[in-house]
Amino acid sequence: MEIHQVRQCVLDAITERGLGSATIAGETVLVREGFYVGRRFIFEELEAVWRLGADHVSLTTHAGETLAPIALQAPRSQRPAA
Repeated sequence: MEIHQVRQCVLDAITERGLGSATIAGETVLVREGFYVGRRFIFEELEAVWRLGADHVSLTTHAGETLAPIALQAPRSQRPAA
């Protein structure tokens, strides 16, 4: 899944769940030992973290509360045929 698709899934889920403003206040590229490993999206009320290859995005409030993750699904055009 491409990063713009991940970003859109996060924005849609925040809006659908009523978790506050779905306006990204900041976005950070996550790097470990010199390699790209994901993204962190910062919102007014929470943070969303996506790790490369993961099928979900973790959500945490700024107060430290862990929320139910956002499940990622590949767009229909990229799903394998049945």
